[in-house]
Amino acid sequence: MTVVQGWRRCIRTLLVAVVVLAALPVHTSFAQSSAATPEKSGKTNVFDSIFGLKRDTKDGGWLFAASREDGEAGVYFAISKDGYQWTFVNDAKPVARRTEKDELMGDPFLQRAPDGSVRMVWTWSKGGVPAGIGYSSSFDLVHWVQHRKLALTASIPGALTSRAPAMYYDAAKKDWVILWTSSVLPNATASPEDHIYATTTTDFKKFAPAKVFFDPGYSVADATLVNSGTLAQRYCLLFQDERTSPLDERIHMATGPSLEGPWQVSSGAISDAWADAPAAIPVMGGLLVYYHHAHDAGDVYGAAFTADMEHWTDTSIKTMFPGGMRHGSFLPISDDEYQMLKDYYFRVTNGLEK
Repeated sequence: MTVVQGWRRCIRTLLVAVVVLAALPVHTSFAQSSAATPEKSGKTNVFDSIFGLKRDTKDGGWLFAASREDGEAGVYFAISKDGYQWTFVNDAKPVARRTEKDELMGDPFLQRAPDGSVRMVWTWSKGGVPAGIGYSSSFDLVHWVQHRKLALTASIPGALTSRAPAMYYDAAKKDWVILWTSSVLPNATASPEDHIYATTTTDFKKFAPAKVFFDPGYSVADATLVNSGTLAQRYCLLFQDERTSPLDERIHMATGPSLEGPWQVSSGAISDAWADAPAAIPVMGGLLVYYHHAHDAGDVYGAAFTADMEHWTDTSIKTMFPGGMRHGSFLPISDDEYQMLKDYYFRVTNGLEK
């Protein structure tokens, strides 16, 4: 944990203590709050079926893959058993490295495929300019096939960028849905606007024409999906609302009955200010959504917990997240994968990894 993180958590702890001593009700900075906590909630976790985020066994753990700065060095890994306490893999050195001269590896997103392999997409260029999404796959999380640049914006008039991708396997249709943020120039006199676009593919070689996936009528970015299981509005879309100044950008949510929507934006934010890049992980009793704080030195992460996708509690003080990581995604891993990554630095320094 960085010095900045330590001070930040210390200040939060003192503030909570002052409120309790004054016998005042505690409220988060979010529009909605709840007394439910991960430890006390006895509800069945309806979020275990999140697009491949359900663990195959009770063993194993979680992998968080993220970039540092603009992704010049590659992708960094951190691992956790409970989703709250995280440690770097490979002594805070990148695990997946660049293979092409012109590529960066920002905003990595991992997903498990039906054949057991892991697919990864990422932002290829700084700020998504020129437009391009990176793609690779691996069977062991360490050795990745040659990286490819996917040109997904060719069918979008006025598209200037492509960044912050996410992808999900649709078992019913047996294809992949890829989401990303594109800045689009509507016409010569307008300012660029950010919207969420999507395409589908079965082989990551041929792609359906891109289409608008989510456009609430204002600029949005960094979309990620949650399958909320038994809830009536089964699908939840987490995104960054860009209408305010960067100092007050927050994570919001929309809900819909299907993967295609239609999407209805919920009232209120689920995060505090200056937040982007939400990433969701099921934990005991509910769902934990991490989000990146760009204004904090060292790229600090905040977190919000929910048991029902309606009431949210700021749980940042309960998490231990490696500083310096940004714009990442989660992947459930087996116990063998967890142990391999835990020992990865030892294996590299002793010449066991090639």
